[in-house]
Amino acid sequence: MRSCCAGRYGPHEHELATPMTTRRLLALNVGSSTLKGACYLLHAEGPGAQPRVVERSRAEIAVGADAQERLATLLEILSIPAPGPDVVVHRIAHGGDLRNASELDEDVRAKLDALVPFAPLHQPVALAFARAARLRWPQARQGVAFDTDFHVTLAPWSQRLPIPEAWDALGVRRYGFHGLAFASALRVVASQDAGILRSRAVFAHLGGVAASAPSRTVGAATPPWRSLRWGESRALPAPGISIPVRCCIC
Repeated sequence: MRSCCAGRYGPHEHELATPMTTRRLLALNVGSSTLKGACYLLHAEGPGAQPRVVERSRAEIAVGADAQERLATLLEILSIPAPGPDVVVHRIAHGGDLRNASELDEDVRAKLDALVPFAPLHQPVALAFARAARLRWPQARQGVAFDTDFHVTLAPWSQRLPIPEAWDALGVRRYGFHGLAFASALRVVASQDAGILRSRAVFAHLGGVAASAPSRTVGAATPPWRSLRWGESRALPAPGISIPVRCCIC
């Protein structure tokens, strides 16, 4: 009776046990001086289900010349079991005109290689670790996320640098960096105070290279993105009028 009525009144007992799929994701953040990594478990109850993300471990070590050796050291600290991650995602400082996170295929890799002159401290190192990860885990999917993507709405006048027009035509302009850190900080702050999205706020990224950005990079109201080497004293142009702002350090 229970069996013949199961389809009408509810699922069979074996249908209640939805198969759970778990994938391991390794996120790599290669900076100019440090390599940060975090391992996440993605739990999904069946095909097409939104995965539940659980952080398993994270670590930070110094960047070295040998990407394979540094990657092996990081993995030992993170305790990632064999056969390794199913997905590896890389933070890329300069995405140029590329938008949104994407799969790291040969076409995307070639475009990122061409951008090395625009970010010589970060781009070559990050791409070296991407190659090392592909060699170590050829079966894993490789993805990339770009710092520059956060700043795509910078107004044209804010992107323009005081340089000859011919240089600007070659792509020498203000792109904005540390965008992933700013986006993460904005999400965290907004989850605690939604009003931050409607206010004037300045977010500061303090690291090997310090930077600041407004909470909204929209239209001509956006002030120029600023960057300075941490530890240097560099005067920034003072605004003509005072505008009340809220400052967040990230």
